[in-house]
This record gives sequence, C-alpha cells and structure tokens, in this order.
Amino acid sequence: MDAEHLNSFVRLSIEYGTPILLAALGEIFAERSGVLNLGLEGLVAVGGAVAFVVSLTTESPWLGIAAAVLAAAALSAVHALVAVRLRGNQVVSGLALTIVGMGLASLVASKHVGLRGNPIEITVDLGPLGSVPLLGGLDRLDPIVYASMLLSVALWLALFKTKLGLKVRACGEDPAAAEALGHDVLLTRMVTTVLGGATAGIAGSYVTLVMSPGWFEGITAGRGWLAIGVVIFSSWNPLRALVLSYVFGGLMQLRFILAPYIGAGGVLLRSLPYLMVIVLLVVLSFEPLRRRSGAPESLGRPYPP
Repeated sequence: MDAEHLNSFVRLSIEYGTPILLAALGEIFAERSGVLNLGLEGLVAVGGAVAFVVSLTTESPWLGIAAAVLAAAALSAVHALVAVRLRGNQVVSGLALTIVGMGLASLVASKHVGLRGNPIEITVDLGPLGSVPLLGGLDRLDPIVYASMLLSVALWLALFKTKLGLKVRACGEDPAAAEALGHDVLLTRMVTTVLGGATAGIAGSYVTLVMSPGWFEGITAGRGWLAIGVVIFSSWNPLRALVLSYVFGGLMQLRFILAPYIGAGGVLLRSLPYLMVIVLLVVLSFEPLRRRSGAPESLGRPYPP
C-alpha cells in the first residue's frame, strides 16, 4: 500500500469512525453515572432523519444538527425519566427506545427517501502538517471530525481530572456514598443521560449530512450498537474510545478493499464489527468478567434500590 492509499484508508477510517465515536462519548458519560442506554441506535437514527429533513427545509446543515441534538436529547430524556426517576428496567427501556427511535426516523423522513441532503462542505486545512507522512489522512476533514477529537480529550479531562468527573463516577460506582457526600444522584444521572442522547443526535446528523448526504432506510447501519461495543472495549475511557472508533471505522471499510480477493467471504467481513460486539456482550454478561472489565459497579442498577 503506497502513501496515497494509506492516507485514503486513514481518512475513511476516521470518517466511518466519527459517528461511532460521537455516540460512544455520550454513552460513556451516562454509563459512568450508572445509566445504561441500549437505545443508541434509535437515537442515532432520529438524529440523522431530523438533521436531514431540517437541513433540506432550511437549507442550513447547522440548523439540521441543532434540531438533531434537540430531538435526540428529548427522546433520551424519556429514557432518563423511566430509568432514573421511575426506576424502570434500563435494558427494557433502552431496547424500547431503539424500536421507537427507528420508527420515528422512518416517519420523519418518509417523504424524502432518495433525495440528496444539504451536506456540510467545509473542510479544515492543516497546512504543513498535512504533508507529514501518516498525517496526510487527517488533512482537510470536516470540522465535526476535529471537534469530536477535542471532545474526547475534554471528556477525559472532565471525568478523571475534575470534581465534576469524580461526582459522576461516584454516582456510577457507589450512589449511596455519593448521596451521603451531598451529591444529587438522580439529577446527575438524568443530566448525563440527556447529554448522551445529544451526542447520539450529532452522530446521526454526521451520517446524513457528511458521510452519505441523504436518507434511506438503514442508513445508520448499526452504528449505535457499535458505539455500545466501543464503550465496553474502551473500559469507559474517552481517549481509548477515540482510537477504537477509528479501528471499527477501518473494519467497516475493509470489505470494500478486500472484496475483489475474498469473494463470498466479504459478507462475513462486513459482519465482523457486529459479531465482535455480540461476542463481547455475551462474555461480559458473566459477573466476574464484567468486574474485571472496569464497568461501573452500579451500572444498570436503579437508585435507590
């Protein structure tokens, strides 16, 4: 593989991985506070559909992103209400959110199937850095890519270097102790869950406004599920999620590169990222392995019990 093809591979891996990263970052924040949200796929779909339709209507992709954030955050607030305030089963509520979100996305964009969207066409020139070997793939990408990289660093600092992060992690590890220290556990969990929905909305808008400007059924291609896998693989660490999202992005495009050589094996290759997530979820269903993975101690458990 020469330098040009390597740069192209890096660029596509980053673009494919960016929506996964955005959805994973919000989910890490929510899960660190103790709330599991398996509705990411539905939130990404809603974000994508709303961003696409609003950008077409207003001719502004940025308004589309803003609308996607509001829509996904509002839907995530329903999950927060059920899972946190009403102490419902977080798994059931999350799966229901996926079903509802997919249905709403289809309904919102039903009259615009096949139309071309109003894409974001701004790119950022890195100047001399763009000519450095191995960094060429990072040059002239859209601003959302660079913003997601900075967000990864900012969330890592917030989680592990600030009192706010300590408070969020305490709510996910030992909510009773966090409350004894004066922290409002329920409010913290509500806020982090809604913020997780907001970043999932941006992830969806990235798919329909940057990667594949337009809308068709299944355009999100399971990126919400892959984001959940990235959260677990990264041990709930935003910086590891940054790297792993691009690895998943690279796996998703391998089928295009290797398809001429492996024939029918391309089907298995296309399924590889999803198979990895399924295997991981099954493995982590065993409590000893779950503890060793670094999962927050009270993840998925309502408070008060």
